[in-house]
Amino acid sequence: MIPKEAGGGRIGLATFLDVLVATFGGFLLARGTQDGSVDLGEHVLTVAGYVVAVGFVNQVFGMWVLRGSLGKLVTGLLVVRAKDGGRVGLFRAVGRWLVGYVLLVLMVAFGEGDTVGQAAGVRTVRRADLRAPAPAPTPYGDPARHGGPATAPHGNQPPRPGAR
Repeated sequence: MIPKEAGGGRIGLATFLDVLVATFGGFLLARGTQDGSVDLGEHVLTVAGYVVAVGFVNQVFGMWVLRGSLGKLVTGLLVVRAKDGGRVGLFRAVGRWLVGYVLLVLMVAFGEGDTVGQAAGVRTVRRADLRAPAPAPTPYGDPARHGGPATAPHGNQPPRPGAR
């Protein structure tokens, strides 16, 4: 069974943290590579390029290798395939990242939109929901309810021979 999608508040917090990671990571990389001879126009493009690069690494490689970006992992979320709950592959992670930018523009423009993950065939779920063991199915339900033998009264151990 595939868990339902995590709540919007937790996903929003994870997205906010991912934006912070990309922004500060991009600024730190740009600052470390600046030699002071670049004018402001080139500096803005450099920072923007680094922000996009850090966001790509965080989102795509984080999802592919760790099953979630840094923001998702901090908030206890994981990204799984919507179809079967399995691991997200590299190409699907890249697709989700690209679809995310397009949908983000549409959501800002129109004020509404579906989740980015569902559009790319992935789902963001709570880590606790994914790790919760599914109840073991019995072929016909509870045997005692259908006239079959009930469970043993002493911890599922058969009675000793000669015991009453």
